[in-house]
Amino acid sequence: ASTAMFGLYVQAEVNGGIGEPGLSWHDEDRTLLAINRGHGHVNRKLARDATVEFAIALDDRGDVQCEPTGPNEAILLRKLELPAGGAVTVDVLVSGAFTGWRGDPGTFEHWLKPALQWFRAADLDTVEQISAQEWDTFIEPLPSLHFPKPTYAVSLRRSVLAAALHADEQWGAIASGFDRGLSAYCWPREALWVGQAMDRAGHPEIGRKVFQWLAAVKGQTHAYSYWFQKYTIDGQPEWETPAIDQTVMIPWSVEQHYRRTGDLDFVVSAWPIVERAAQVCSGTSGHPGLRWIEELSLISSAGIWDSRFGCFLYSNAAAVAGLHAAARLARLLDREELADRWEALATRIWEVGILGESAADGMDPGLVDHATGRFLEARRLSTLKGWWTEIPERIIERSQSLDISMLGLVMPFHLLPAADPRIRKTAEAIYRQNAIAGDANFFVRWAPETQTSNLDRNGLPTESHAQALSSLATLWMARYLIQLGRETGEGRIWNLALSILDAMLARLGPLGISLRAPARGSDLGRTGGDGTSGVWELQGMLIETMLDLTGLDYDAPDRRIELDPTLAGAWPHIGLSRKFPCGEISYRLERPIGATVHRLTFQANLLHPVTLNIAVTCPGLAQLGPWHSEPKIPAPRYLLASSRLKWSVELPEGESSWVWTWG
Repeated sequence: ASTAMFGLYVQAEVNGGIGEPGLSWHDEDRTLLAINRGHGHVNRKLARDATVEFAIALDDRGDVQCEPTGPNEAILLRKLELPAGGAVTVDVLVSGAFTGWRGDPGTFEHWLKPALQWFRAADLDTVEQISAQEWDTFIEPLPSLHFPKPTYAVSLRRSVLAAALHADEQWGAIASGFDRGLSAYCWPREALWVGQAMDRAGHPEIGRKVFQWLAAVKGQTHAYSYWFQKYTIDGQPEWETPAIDQTVMIPWSVEQHYRRTGDLDFVVSAWPIVERAAQVCSGTSGHPGLRWIEELSLISSAGIWDSRFGCFLYSNAAAVAGLHAAARLARLLDREELADRWEALATRIWEVGILGESAADGMDPGLVDHATGRFLEARRLSTLKGWWTEIPERIIERSQSLDISMLGLVMPFHLLPAADPRIRKTAEAIYRQNAIAGDANFFVRWAPETQTSNLDRNGLPTESHAQALSSLATLWMARYLIQLGRETGEGRIWNLALSILDAMLARLGPLGISLRAPARGSDLGRTGGDGTSGVWELQGMLIETMLDLTGLDYDAPDRRIELDPTLAGAWPHIGLSRKFPCGEISYRLERPIGATVHRLTFQANLLHPVTLNIAVTCPGLAQLGPWHSEPKIPAPRYLLASSRLKWSVELPEGESSWVWTWG
């Protein structure tokens, strides 16, 4: 036997440390208390007014001492007698509570002390076993990545768990992030993006609750027909800023959820919010900042970052995607008249307002710049932060700045192929201008077209958007490059995408919920870290990027599996195993390093027959070569220009296994 010292280091920064923080030891209860008693502010918020306390305690299997090491730091110490060949367990409790007013002296007594008493009286082994079973149940439907680098699979699982912890069980809202502990507000836009990511990750129940929350909060804003900028978790409206994408993404997201689940009853239940969202595009917002611009065939509103007003490319692309989705859902429910009207509006916005070519004089509608052939960020952009205007000297008629959201035409809306010359030129400009100085693997959200564009700098979203590293922008670029590489077969594109993703994963903190700070003195270090801890910006986009790489999705209503994998860079294999509503599916695409022979193995255990459509991108493959199939099927179509093979098979009910080789 021997004696050891167990120490638990605690560094407390409760609620960002803003207010009246403190750290104190309660000797009677053998508990360390980390406190923020709140602070006054002219703009009253719950997080400011509240008393927030955390109790940190060890179990009752020994004496505990507390050694302060700084103003907000301490170490809990316990001597341990270690038996020869045996083990000693130390259980730790971290319990938090808050009350809705400043300086509450009873938070510990009323809320934390009962938790502490339970902790020291409960059978913790049983508690741990039950907790582990619950987490195993949650993890079971998650996709299993078969990538050469294990960090990808670990990061996917962590991101899904982190995203789930942002989802409110009672209300269905998605908390914005872990900002100062928890940003207890829900943006409809963020909730819709994260809900879709959770659909793809095997937890559609979280995405479905988002729609229930959206339906509930709409009743809180009778004066306007659109969804507000943000709400509290329980649905109280906070800011009324009218950003059209937060509303028109609803029909698009509803359709995405339906395609993945096949639940028509859900579409029926969600129809009221689908119809209302589509009608907002027709000029029924009730707010002067969200309006239809007739001569441009575009909708003007706040943009994706909610701080500027204008006819934004991303916002109108979201409107096109949302209106087309609403029309398809309307036809699904035999509402042909509404479908025709919404499709006509979507077509006008798309063909005239977006794809029209705009000359320098700004007289013609369109968001394609006639001179460069790439897209403009916006038309009629107000230079008044947070305000809309019709004063000519306060308007940028044609904003040529570069915003990462411009890639939304490809990802997630798929309105254009990634290889379309107009969007590709746009993406190349963003890649050049928005990359962080000193590291092309990280990006900011927004940049002027040139460093000397003073006019566009007047329309700067915020300083952070132009200067701070953004996980959202970085992963959005990676998603675009993955799709571009899939369409073109250009291996260098895939290498760029993997380089970005590898750099992002290397910067993840130990829990995977934030990015590590860059080294001091580096160019990257001077940019700060905007948008690196939000659930949409980091976790949702990481989930989507990982699953984009696998190229596997299921369309439930059509009973169709789409498999579109790519062997990127020097990867010798890629694969995935997961459950869909139709059954269990797994695949593995491999090519030994230095070889040209490809092998695709596919296995399924299905509840009913399904059509499998396969499109495999093989960068560097000069010809199809010998084709072998088991069971036998004819050789596929081979597209040399993009190094792609395409074929289809009908998968039977029950178990089946397929092997194809070529090259």
